[in-house]
Amino acid sequence: EKFLAIFRGPMCAGKSYVYQQLRDARNDSKLDGVVFVDHVSIKKMFRHLGDTARREAGKRWTARIVDESVKSKEVRGVLIEEMSEPCLREHMVQVAEAA
Repeated sequence: EKFLAIFRGPMCAGKSYVYQQLRDARNDSKLDGVVFVDHVSIKKMFRHLGDTARREAGKRWTARIVDESVKSKEVRGVLIEEMSEPCLREHMVQVAEAA
C-alpha cells in the first residue's frame, strides 16, 4: 500500500533533521521505492522570481513531483518536507486539470 507523509510542524521541532536522516538512509532496503521531495529546496530554485511567484512555483512543482510519483508503480511512498496537506491537494488538482 502506498503512503504519503508530510513533515510539518512548529519551528525547531526536528522536521528537517528527521527528513535529512531518512533521506541520508535511502540506501536502506526499508526505504526502497520511497521518493523524497524537499519543498524548501524546490522553492529556493525559483528565488529569482520574487517572493509570491517563488512560493507558487514551489507549490506547483512539488505537487507535480508528488502527482507523478503517486502514479508510478515503482514508487511505494512519498516523503515531503514542509508543505500543508490542503495546499498539496489543491495544487495536485490543478496539475491534473492542466494535463
